[in-house]
Amino acid sequence: YDRSLAEIKAIFAGASEAQLSAKPAPDEWNAKEVLAHLILTERYNLNFIQDIVGGYEPIYDDGANMPARVSATLAAFPTGKALLTELESLFQETTALISLLPESFTQRKSSYWRLGYSLLQPTSHFSNHLIQIKTAIQSAHQ
Repeated sequence: YDRSLAEIKAIFAGASEAQLSAKPAPDEWNAKEVLAHLILTERYNLNFIQDIVGGYEPIYDDGANMPARVSATLAAFPTGKALLTELESLFQETTALISLLPESFTQRKSSYWRLGYSLLQPTSHFSNHLIQIKTAIQSAHQ
C-alpha cells in the first residue's frame, strides 16, 4: 500500500485538475475516474475482509466498474486531492483491519489463505491502472 500510494501521489502531484479530468478517448476513463475505481475496489476489499472473517465466502461483483458508481464517487470527491485523501484513508483502514484479524480467523487456514491471496492481487491491479492514469494525463498534454 505504501509503495502504491507513493506512486499515485507522485503522478498526481504535477498534474492540473484539467489534466486529471481529460479523457484520452471518449470511451476511456480519465485519471480521476481511474482513481474513483480504485477507491471502490478498496471499499470492496474492506467488505470482503469483513465477510470472510465472519465465516462467509462471498462471491459477488464489487461494482467498481459500474459507471454510475464511479460517477457517484467523483461527485463525493470531485478533485484529485480529495480522491487521493480518500484512497489513502481506505488504505489505512484496510491495513488496520488486517492487523486486527482475530486469531480464530487466522486458524481457519483455507479462509486465511484465500484472504491473503486476494489481498495480494490489488498490487498488479493497481500497477495496471497506474499505467492507465499516466496515459490519460499524458494525453491531456497533446
